Amino acid sequence: MWRIYTSIAVEHEFRQVAFAVALGLLGSITTGILLQRGIASRRTSWLVMAGVICGVSIWSAHFTAMLGFMPELNIQVDLPSAVNGLAASILLSTTGWLVAFAGARSYGLIGGCIAGTGIAAAHFLDMSALRFGGDLLHDTPLILLALALGVGLSGLAGWFMQRSPVSSLALPTAAALALAILGLHFVAMAALTVVPSDVVIPEGTTLEPDSLTSIILLAATLIIGSGLGVIYRNDRVAQATAADRARLAEAIDALRRSEDHHRASIELNPQIPWLGDAAGSIIEIAPRWGELVGLPNEAGLGDGWRSVVHPDDLPGVLAMWTETIAAGASATADGRYRIRQADGAYRWFRARARPRCGQDGNIIAWYGVLDDIGDQVKAELALRESEERYRLASGASNDIIWDWSAATNRIDWSGALETVFGSERTGLSTSWDWWCDRIHPDDRRRVVQGIKRAMKGNANPWIAEYRFRMPNGGYLHAFSRAQLVRDEAGWVTRAVGSMVDVTERKAIEENLRWGALHDPLTLLPNRLLYVERLDEAIARAGDAGRLVGLILIDLTKFKILNDSLGHAAGDAVLREVARRLRSCVGPEETVARLGGDEFAVVLPELHAEGALLEAGHRILSSFLDPVDIEEQKVHISLGIGTALWPRDALRPQDLRKSADLALYAAKADHPGSIRSFEPALLLAMEQRLAMLEKARSALADRRIQPFYQPKINLRTGRRVGVEALLRWTDAQGQVQLPAEIAAALDDAELAPKITSRMLDRILLDCQYWQSRGVTVGKVAFNVSGSDFARGDFAERFLTRLAEVGLPPSGFEVEITESVFLGQLAGRVGAALVTLREAGVTVALDDFGTGYASLTHIHEFPVDVLKIDRSFVSSLPQADTASAVIVEAVLQMARGLGITTVAEGIETREQESYLRARGCDLGQGYLYGRAVAPKDAEAEGWPQAGVVVVDMKEQVGSRGIAD
Repeated sequence: MWRIYTSIAVEHEFRQVAFAVALGLLGSITTGILLQRGIASRRTSWLVMAGVICGVSIWSAHFTAMLGFMPELNIQVDLPSAVNGLAASILLSTTGWLVAFAGARSYGLIGGCIAGTGIAAAHFLDMSALRFGGDLLHDTPLILLALALGVGLSGLAGWFMQRSPVSSLALPTAAALALAILGLHFVAMAALTVVPSDVVIPEGTTLEPDSLTSIILLAATLIIGSGLGVIYRNDRVAQATAADRARLAEAIDALRRSEDHHRASIELNPQIPWLGDAAGSIIEIAPRWGELVGLPNEAGLGDGWRSVVHPDDLPGVLAMWTETIAAGASATADGRYRIRQADGAYRWFRARARPRCGQDGNIIAWYGVLDDIGDQVKAELALRESEERYRLASGASNDIIWDWSAATNRIDWSGALETVFGSERTGLSTSWDWWCDRIHPDDRRRVVQGIKRAMKGNANPWIAEYRFRMPNGGYLHAFSRAQLVRDEAGWVTRAVGSMVDVTERKAIEENLRWGALHDPLTLLPNRLLYVERLDEAIARAGDAGRLVGLILIDLTKFKILNDSLGHAAGDAVLREVARRLRSCVGPEETVARLGGDEFAVVLPELHAEGALLEAGHRILSSFLDPVDIEEQKVHISLGIGTALWPRDALRPQDLRKSADLALYAAKADHPGSIRSFEPALLLAMEQRLAMLEKARSALADRRIQPFYQPKINLRTGRRVGVEALLRWTDAQGQVQLPAEIAAALDDAELAPKITSRMLDRILLDCQYWQSRGVTVGKVAFNVSGSDFARGDFAERFLTRLAEVGLPPSGFEVEITESVFLGQLAGRVGAALVTLREAGVTVALDDFGTGYASLTHIHEFPVDVLKIDRSFVSSLPQADTASAVIVEAVLQMARGLGITTVAEGIETREQESYLRARGCDLGQGYLYGRAVAPKDAEAEGWPQAGVVVVDMKEQVGSRGIAD
């Protein structure tokens, strides 16, 4: 490496070296660009030019560097030898690049190596052309290295060109080629050693170094400059050609798009365009014509299109076309005819044509289109048929057809005009005002404004009902319906509609509405109309500052009457009640039947609060006389509740609720009572609802249970049993008395569930005591009237006893006197008979406190009478009313053989008094308080006795009453 460096730095003149490097680089870059052009264009001329430029560059670079070698030698050049080196360089370079890239396949490495031999040949031939005084010694390894560098790097340049023929300025190829040229030269020059001698340079065809340098510079500049010029010009030509090609491509693309657009518009256009010559003969027609008729397009050219025209339409079409052709440039054709389609069916088309004229005014061609109007013609025919049907139908009915025109503001009438309007006949046309004047004054504004709103908006159709005056002065109910026809701007230009006489329909609707709002039996307003009238009355009274009264009426014991006398008699009673109620009120007041035996009276615009109570007493007085039903005198008893707006409530629904509470209180008092609403009733109702909620919660959580109180035989002093008393625990676990849920014991829904719950618990306790060897004796329990509502209480209770294995003879049923007074008395009696026949004894509880008569003891199976604690509490004072009642009950019971039980004994004096007068059994705090089942056994049980269950305190969830 040092030898190469010293050769370049010491033995060569720097200026000549720099000039040689510049020639090598410029020539290599030019060669690379020319090779790229040749590869891209596949033209050998570019490859040949690349070879020439490459050869010249090699030769110029070598000779320029050689002339700078050891200037002191006074080197001269043999011209023929130098020319041979140049020729060899050009020939081998051109051959190499043609081998590399002229064929279908590229051999860049091989071609580059061939070009590399040109570099070597040029160098050594140029060395042979040198003449100087001295001898040359060669370093063979360096010579071989130089050859390897020149050929190898040149081959690499060809490989680079093959791999990357589009790189900028062909830099990889140019760099490798320049290194090959310069590397071979300077390494080969480093292999030379000059030994000076006295050799005389022969005279001949030699050149001085300065002359040769000028020649080399001129030749290299001309050849390389020419190459660059060719490249530059070719680039300009290529750019211009590319621009022309781009413009041509754009024009071709635009033309293609235009053709595609035209073709698509022709194919997709529902119209079928055609072209005719000046004489009207068809010379071109759209492809859709052939698809439509099932023929090739050529069949429609000339006069061939006539073959698919309907025979009935062809004469008229030909006549129209002949007249159009004869009319000349100012003529247009427009006609409709049928064309036979591919399936043989005919379809309507519209044909239009107009001529195109030249500058001289003569016709050049005819342009026309065929429009498919098959659907339009079908619609026209359907409309025509529909109009004909409608005309015939309207003539056969009472429909009136009218047609209003905005342009004339007149209405044309047709149809049953004379039939509907009688003898008056206005002709076939009237004014708008004529129609408006005959609309009922109460309807006119609504109807006229309605149709004007429809015209201004987008409503369609317009519909209205109104009353229309007939010639006799009366009014019929008319129903009108119209379609509004608008122009493109949206303005109504026409209205076509009908007017139908719906008087009979309105009468039917009115009857139906009356039936929906009235009771068919009494012909009174029903609940719906009652609510509506009350709402209206309150609304009017509020505006006028008046009062509104509401009276609710309930018939006492109506169901008993209905069941005993029959439904026909019950209906007659209800009609008589309705008649008497109507007779008690004025025409502005409403009497309504709310359902069953409940009625209501609405008193609007009362002037004083007292007027409401007066109306109530007036109603009661109207029912003092009996009603004659099937030759029987039937007395009707009422319960009346009243409420006053706004004193008792502000909202209609609240006023109805207040009247309901008052009626409930009146029914609880006694038959024939009248009660006015007061806040205490609402409080009582709220308390009742709270009791019911507590009972429901206790039932759901199974917090109801029996407690047991001892029962004593007054003659022996022995404890003979216990009475089961209802107890329940609240949410905090505290035991409560039944008074806290007293309302539930009278509730038709909850009372049976309470009974079932209590009996389930008692039966479980009896089973437990039986398993412990404790003999309980009879178990007495109280049953409310609600327990008998289903009619199968006795059967369900006896079945339950059989399931748990307890005998019916060990139980006693307690009932209060009130169960004999209700509507269920018959079912109660039947159930008691069934129970008694099975061995269950019957006790009458709280005897003397209710409304029962002594006949009930005879009519119903009673084994035990229980004297209420209210009579026992004042004993032993013998002169009190309670003492008289107690003695009378005891004497009656002894006479009838009925066992007596005194409740609420708290003192020994009371015990002695009752024992002395023959009372059988007693119970009360004197003998012990009620205790839970787990504590009852600890109190000590007798060997025989009676367990009594007070069913005022019973709960059920899934037991006997379910």
